[in-house]
Amino acid sequence: MRTGSPACPVCRLPITQHERCACGWTLRTSWTVGEGNRSAFAAELAAAQLAHDVRVAAWAGCDRDTIAPLLRGEPTRADWDQAKERPAARTEPLHPVLAAAFASLAAGQVLALVEIGAQDVTITWAAAADPDPGGPPAERRSQPWREVLPMLATDAEHLRFQLAGGLAGVDRAEISVRLAGWAEGLLAASELPADSVLVAVNRCPGWTVPAELIGHLRRCHPKLRAAADAGEVAPVWARVLAEQPLHTSYGLLTADVGKDGTVRLASRPLFAPGDRAGKTATVVVRCPPGGADRDSVLVVVTGTRRLVGAWSVRLRPGVPVPVEAELTAPGRVRLISPADARPDRRSLAQLEALAPGRIHVRSGPVEIICLVELNGPQDAALRRRKLLAELFDLLAAELTVAAGVALLGYTDHYAGAADEHVVHGRWLGPPAAAQETLDALPAPAPRWNRNAAPLEDALQEVARRCAHQPASRPRILLVVAGRPPHPAAVADVPRPAQRCPHGWDWTTYARRLGTAGIGVRLVVLDEPPRPQEDPWRRLGLRVVAPLGSVTAGKLAEAMALVSPNPVRLPFPLADPLQE
Repeated sequence: MRTGSPACPVCRLPITQHERCACGWTLRTSWTVGEGNRSAFAAELAAAQLAHDVRVAAWAGCDRDTIAPLLRGEPTRADWDQAKERPAARTEPLHPVLAAAFASLAAGQVLALVEIGAQDVTITWAAAADPDPGGPPAERRSQPWREVLPMLATDAEHLRFQLAGGLAGVDRAEISVRLAGWAEGLLAASELPADSVLVAVNRCPGWTVPAELIGHLRRCHPKLRAAADAGEVAPVWARVLAEQPLHTSYGLLTADVGKDGTVRLASRPLFAPGDRAGKTATVVVRCPPGGADRDSVLVVVTGTRRLVGAWSVRLRPGVPVPVEAELTAPGRVRLISPADARPDRRSLAQLEALAPGRIHVRSGPVEIICLVELNGPQDAALRRRKLLAELFDLLAAELTVAAGVALLGYTDHYAGAADEHVVHGRWLGPPAAAQETLDALPAPAPRWNRNAAPLEDALQEVARRCAHQPASRPRILLVVAGRPPHPAAVADVPRPAQRCPHGWDWTTYARRLGTAGIGVRLVVLDEPPRPQEDPWRRLGLRVVAPLGSVTAGKLAEAMALVSPNPVRLPFPLADPLQE
């Protein structure tokens, strides 16, 4: 179509073969205008032009006083009231159109949304995959109307009036030519693939120029999906993206620690391809070594190792910790638990750099047998328990291999009866269970034998248990006590003490410790032993330090369970029971 073509004198649409224009003005008739009715024709035309301009101004929401100089005539209040009675323009919601377009995308295909507004034309495009959390967002490019149609006004109010149909004084045919060229070159200008799926939304339903651009897009792109919706596009775009299924898996990064201490980060599955918003999933983890007194990081990544979200939280050591997350949209995850986790804004590269290449670990599982004297001076009895409680917490937090902990507490022989039950506790279990056992042991008694305690009863129980359960892994014996064992005979000790009413001879059980697979043997005493009475040496027990100066950390180091200079690991460990 060449510019300068004849146009309707009312709405400026190019004249076609039809007798009437879309605006209602008669373009062709068999009647000939004569001298007698020229003035009537001119009056009718002027009235039609004014009515058209007022309708357009009303549809565009223009200010009456501002737009008055652009009108072809002076409207009355009745003209404005009549213009407002125009039926609402036909609309078609964007959401179902856009959702259907996204659903039709093939792998690698691009969707482009053309948003035709009152100020500009905006193109937004995204590929047929999850919004990449680690990459750029959907691309957007906007063109002001003056770039598309240079003949339009620069003033915003005048521009709205023209877009709605107030095109008097403008070459209407040239507008059509330019709109057709823009529609035809859309994909090339935006550097989009030829097979892109196109969606157009007219945000100004009923306006002339946006409607014409939709028409040209339809002719140039027969598969175009179109909507007429005055609402904001961004919320609809976000909602449709949130409704899309995942195209890749999401997982929680955990640390895998090898037998030699090497650390490798691995993703534990949370969400699978095809999952949609609203899905929840849980991964069970454990506090990493060093995590008892510092934060761990919970990091969710895509299957292509892109960051989705990260949080920092202090994990409880020694127990399984469920990490529950909800998929709120592709690229967005909400952490449900732990509830006290805080968002961590560091990049994935920064977070991954926190993981050491290697940490100190034991070469394999271990059994730790703890014997604790329950009586004696109350202050010392309570400090023994406190030391063990701290040790169990530390082991729960620091050990990266399976550890079985046995805890046996022994009280006192009072009446000398052979049926007295002086040993209490539980055999092998996890460190957290040992803490529960410790809490359940009898409280310190107000009376006790000052010269001896029934350590031999506890050793007999250890020997019996070990005989029934041959060692399948290294065993460590720890004794926390204040008094030596009862002698097999009274003459055996420099300070008189009652012999064991059960007849247990601690020297016999001392000899059995080696055959029971107990290699490392340690003791923490209330006070350093006197040289002339050292059953601890004969038991093969090495004194770590006096009770008042030893710490759980030093004790764990003496057991070779932790390193004296540990390298901290911020990523949680996967729970072995969930493997």
